[in-house]
Amino acid sequence: MLNPMSITTATARLRSLYYEKVLGAKIVSMMRNEQAPSDMRSPPERRHQIMHGQISMDGQMLMASDGAAGALSEAAGLFDLPDRQ
Repeated sequence: MLNPMSITTATARLRSLYYEKVLGAKIVSMMRNEQAPSDMRSPPERRHQIMHGQISMDGQMLMASDGAAGALSEAAGLFDLPDRQ
C-alpha cells in the first residue's frame, strides 16, 4: 500500500487541522524540524515547520510535510515524463 504525501511550504499543520475539522481525519503525529535529531536539523527559520506528519482518514494514512522554499519547484521536474510517440 502506498501512502500519499502532501508537501507544501509552511501549511502542513494548518491543512492537517482543516482535514481534522472538516473531513473527520485524525492527526496521528506532527514532528517539527526543531524536534529532529541534531544531525538532521533545518535552518533556524524553519524550526517550527513540520518535518513529518501523519493524518489518518477512513483507514488510510496521509503523510504531510513543509518543504523548503524553492525545493518544490525543483522537485516538480522529477516526475516529468518524456512524450510518448
